[in-house]
Parts: sequence; C-alpha cells; structure tokens
Amino acid sequence: MKRSKIIAPSVLILGSSIFASVQANVDEYDFNVMKKRVEALEQVALATTVSGEISATYGSGANTTLGDAKFSISHAVNEQFDGSIAVKWDDGDANNDIILEEAVMNYNHESFTVSMGR
Repeated sequence: MKRSKIIAPSVLILGSSIFASVQANVDEYDFNVMKKRVEALEQVALATTVSGEISATYGSGANTTLGDAKFSISHAVNEQFDGSIAVKWDDGDANNDIILEEAVMNYNHESFTVSMGR
C-alpha cells in the first residue's frame, strides 16, 4: 500500500457525509450515482470493476476545497471490495495528494467504510 499522506484514523463514508479528519458535505447526486454503481455489483456476479467520483468540500478557516475523491473498486468478494482511492487537492501540489493503492472497502447496504489497509 502506497500513500503520500496518512488519513487519520480512516475515511468513513456514511449516508451522504464524508469524514476525513473533518466533516465534509458531499454532492448527494454524485454520492447516489456511486452508490448505485456499487449496488450493481451485488446483482451482477461477473462484474469486477466499478468506479465513480465524489466531489466534496469542507470548511476550514480559509474555506479550503477538497478536490475530487476518485474511487476505483475491483474484485467484489463477499461485500468487500479491494481497490484504490485517490484524493486530489485543488492546490496542485502532488505532495499533498492521498493515494491508497490497496485500500479495503467494506460495503454494508447503507454505508461505506474505507479502511487504511488490509
């Protein structure tokens, strides 16, 4: 697993909120599109890949905007998906990006849990 920055303690997506050290407001339409794509994996046994984008913003003193959070989920097995997660910051500095190459995503009907590792 490679990561250029650590999310502490983990990233939790529940309902339409993201917690990544700070609470974020998620575009509900984008979240629902992602959720539907994941739910499609439950119904199609041969499907192995789903991806989507969630744009999120959070409030800091300077109204900083979190860049696109791109999720790539592959190898669906028993409601657990191995994939990668990239969080790109709008500041353009690649050193601030968060890359989890072998993250584990657990999907449990109404919630997503993204763990730091296996």
